[in-house]
Amino acid sequence: MKYSDFKKSCVRSDASANDVTHFFSRWFAVPAAYLCFRLGLSPNQVTGLFLLFGVLSGVTLYLGMGLAAYLFWRLHMILDMADGSLARATKLFSPNAVGFDRSNHIVINTTILLAPIVSFGSIAMANVLTASFFLHYFFYRNYSKEKGETQQLSLFVSFVRHALGIEGYVAVNVLLVIASLERYALYVAAVYSMFFMLLFFIKLYRQIRP
Repeated sequence: MKYSDFKKSCVRSDASANDVTHFFSRWFAVPAAYLCFRLGLSPNQVTGLFLLFGVLSGVTLYLGMGLAAYLFWRLHMILDMADGSLARATKLFSPNAVGFDRSNHIVINTTILLAPIVSFGSIAMANVLTASFFLHYFFYRNYSKEKGETQQLSLFVSFVRHALGIEGYVAVNVLLVIASLERYALYVAAVYSMFFMLLFFIKLYRQIRP
């Protein structure tokens, strides 16, 4: 299959909204998917690679390798989109794909959340951080009326949401590592716990308002 045909066959039904939400990764997802296709990888194998790179992001962040951590984070985001593109292009849809994908996100997000603060041994902050994040994460996944749909957001709103979410958390902690300021990681965790709760309450308000 030629790249032009592959690209046409893997277009999402909500492509315009999804492109704004993933305004960086969208430029690389289809080329990455095509490379995986040429290598003979299945969509589930690509999902496995996205798990590997996501966990490596957390591990390298813990080891103080800031640039490597951010590179692995970006690669895992690209592959997270690429597996769907590959599945649509090849029509190889797995009944277990959604569960596999969401389980990977839980593992990766937990790893990346705890990596910067685990060396401080603060169980209380670890609990607050993970609880606040997954409260807003699972509320959207399981209860939001927009679940299964990609919201049509402006580029600015999408950027702000990422900055206040786990993308921003990763970026700030990577900058701390590069600047040798890892001692402030607990403060960053506290601030982002508040951001995660803010995102949750915004979503909750949208659900209960008349």
